[in-house]
Amino acid sequence: MLNPEGRASEIGRQIFATAVEDLKRVTRRYAKKQRRWIVNRLLSMSSNREVPPVYSLDTTDVDRWDECVTQPSVSIVQSFIESARCPYAPLAKQETLGLPISMAEKHFCNSCERIFIGKFQWTCHIKSRRHRRLAQKKSKEVKVECQT
Repeated sequence: MLNPEGRASEIGRQIFATAVEDLKRVTRRYAKKQRRWIVNRLLSMSSNREVPPVYSLDTTDVDRWDECVTQPSVSIVQSFIESARCPYAPLAKQETLGLPISMAEKHFCNSCERIFIGKFQWTCHIKSRRHRRLAQKKSKEVKVECQT
């Protein structure tokens, strides 16, 4: 952390500008990942899930937030509550390039005590940090039990 004098200096402003650019870059990457997740989970034609309609709202202009986001959102929710026809069209289902989910493949992780459907989810889980930590913890517990 810089002191107030350091923040006001040229170096402080450069550090701040770099940090802001880094934050914007990470935010764009996260938004891209969110869009991909929405397409794969909610808009995928290969999914056998019953998913409610998904709507797209233009959030780019903060000055027009009320007319572009708030009003359409309220209208969509109100039409859902009243079982009325929605004035906005939901996003269409899409063919995804990802792997189709095979409902026949069910995997159970003994370490995490979770069920995974499909090879893709299972592979992602096995490689995850959370799974590795829980598996290590369980193996340590087993070793302690064996020693006592």
